[in-house]
Amino acid sequence: MIRKLMASGYAVGDKLKASGLEATCIENQLGTAMLLISNLPNGPSWPQIYKSLESLEPAPALVTTGKHPAVLVQDSRQARQIIGSLAKNANHARARNVFLEDLGFVELQSKSNTNFKILLLPIASMVLVVVLGTLWSLMEQPSEEEQTPAATAVCIVDSSKPEFNQWLSSALDPEPALIAGQEFFINTELGDLAIVVDKVIGSAAKVSGLVTCSDQRQLEINHRVDTSGTGDVLELGQ
Repeated sequence: MIRKLMASGYAVGDKLKASGLEATCIENQLGTAMLLISNLPNGPSWPQIYKSLESLEPAPALVTTGKHPAVLVQDSRQARQIIGSLAKNANHARARNVFLEDLGFVELQSKSNTNFKILLLPIASMVLVVVLGTLWSLMEQPSEEEQTPAATAVCIVDSSKPEFNQWLSSALDPEPALIAGQEFFINTELGDLAIVVDKVIGSAAKVSGLVTCSDQRQLEINHRVDTSGTGDVLELGQ
């Protein structure tokens, strides 16, 4: 990615010390200082990095010249402060924040002191329920017809190609007419979609990007989408 940026006219400088991500100082052809931020396996994902920086002015951009998208943002004191604390804040958000529709991430309220005596009755009740449930399950012998497999978490990356194509078409269906250069960030129950419209020819649009599961598994998207109303989707070769 760095070599491609240099070929595009960017001057590459030093790297910043940041936990869980890689931040490189670069300068565009106008002399504007920029920061190129890539995620590492043990740090925040690139969607988390983008979300943390999207309130800055000018807004960050996604660079998709590498294997995974990177975030390009104008260098500033505020941007460096966010980058420096991004890994810590991402871990804090997982434990302290909850996502509410139309509101975003909201911090949970907690009491400063915990009265453990209040927990004794619920714990005793829970233990009693577990013991009774175990005894009941040993006494019962349910038939094979009554047994149902346990529900497992589902992500769109586990689906077949036709199911994935249908999901991608449905995710883009509510969006307005696709225009080259547009970026979309769509959250669904089966995964978070982040794509860029590379080109549009007639009713066909080529899109690329990533879909990210809740367990941080990712699948690269390189598809052609028919926007004429048929909803046809075709996976393109790499």
